[in-house]
Amino acid sequence: MVKSTYKIECMFSDEQLRFIKKASKLGLHGEVVEVYGSISEHSVYRARPKYRISNLSLLELEKYISKLHEMGIVFNYTLNSSSLGNLAQNQNSFKKIVELAGKLIKIGVDKFTVSLPLVAKAIREVSKTIPLEVSTIAQVSSISQIVTWKEMYGVNSVCLGISSNRDIGLLSAMSKYSSKSGVGLYLNIWTNVTKQSIRWLIQTAVGGTPNSCLYFGA
Repeated sequence: MVKSTYKIECMFSDEQLRFIKKASKLGLHGEVVEVYGSISEHSVYRARPKYRISNLSLLELEKYISKLHEMGIVFNYTLNSSSLGNLAQNQNSFKKIVELAGKLIKIGVDKFTVSLPLVAKAIREVSKTIPLEVSTIAQVSSISQIVTWKEMYGVNSVCLGISSNRDIGLLSAMSKYSSKSGVGLYLNIWTNVTKQSIRWLIQTAVGGTPNSCLYFGA
């Protein structure tokens, strides 16, 4: 039986940590292995508006990440804005993102979610090995897009665009590429694929080993 694992939005609260611990001990519905989020100071690089993002300082963020690490949970920092403005602004943003990525890695960030090639390139200037995930905001909906992200920026996983969620044939082809390349695939939270389709995809397209190449997450 495949064990479910979850990646959930980080609320930056001790209450959420207590809930995760309790759920893990009880073995309810799988295990939380990753949380994702960012702080309001960097909202310009995030898809969500500033008022919906936690107002922690970098020092407070570092302490929270430390608590997550004690629980064996990965922290994924989201830099998934759909735009960084015109070319002049992009050139300035690139330098800022390189500096920001260095600071975040130093305080313990384990992984980044990105939606723009510019941001991925900036992070790779700092680290060639830190895991990168492509956000659903990038609207990846073809194997060629996955290949490009993998070859150009060494991404480790992709959260597919919403348009891919019901295309079982496409998901089957993508999962086969995933099993060969090692690029993890996620379906986002708006998925409406039936349980029967998921079971078929796991057993037929993935060869019964979904943990290595197909994930269902946010």
